[in-house]
Amino acid sequence: TLGGLVKSVRDIEAADLDSVWMANIFSFDAINALSVIGAATSRIKLGTAVVPTYPRHPVAMAQQALTAALGPRMLKIAGELSDGTNTWMVGPRTMENHIVKNLAAAASDAGRPSPRVVAGVPIGLTLQPDALREQTAKDLVIYGQLPSYRAMLDREGAAGPADLAVLGDDNALRGGIGRFEDAGVTELNAAIISEDEAGYRRTLDFLASLKE
Repeated sequence: TLGGLVKSVRDIEAADLDSVWMANIFSFDAINALSVIGAATSRIKLGTAVVPTYPRHPVAMAQQALTAALGPRMLKIAGELSDGTNTWMVGPRTMENHIVKNLAAAASDAGRPSPRVVAGVPIGLTLQPDALREQTAKDLVIYGQLPSYRAMLDREGAAGPADLAVLGDDNALRGGIGRFEDAGVTELNAAIISEDEAGYRRTLDFLASLKE
C-alpha cells in the first residue's frame, strides 16, 4: 500500500541511509508516489528507476528528472546530458567494462563532471543463501526474459537474475558490495530480499552499519 511504502521509507531514513529509488513496474506511479513519500520524510533523497514514456506528455516529461540508460547509445546521451544513470540487473564486470567506461567517456568528452552510477542490487543477509537464491530466481524471473535486462545478464555471463544477487553472511555481503565499488559504482541501491520480516530488518541494520 502507499501507506506501507511511506512507513518503509521512514524506517530507511531512520536507519540513516542516503536514498530510496522506486521503480514504476507493476506498481504505483513512481513520481507521484515519491511525491507523497517526500512530504512524509525530511532528509532522504528520492529517485525513480524506469518510468514509461508512452502515457506521459513530452512537455510533462521535460519537466521531470531524466535518469536510467543501459545501451551504448543511451549511455552516451546520459553522459552528455544528465548526472548519470540508475541501473538494475547489471553485474560488477559489466558495470566496470560497459556502463562506467562508456558513461564516463561521454561525460568527459562533453566536459561534464564524473557521472553518478547507481547499481540496483538484490541483497540479503542470510545463513541460508542457497534457499534465498532459489526464492530470488522465482521472484525475479521476468528480468531474465526482458531483452534489455537479458542483454546485461549475457554480458556478465549470468544465467539469470539470481546470479547477481548478493546473499550470505556479513563477509559475503561486504565482498559483494566491494566488487561494485571497485567497478566504479558511486551509489548502491540495495533491493532487500529476505525470507521474512526479521531477515529484512537484519539486512537493513547491516546496511546501516556500513555508514558507521
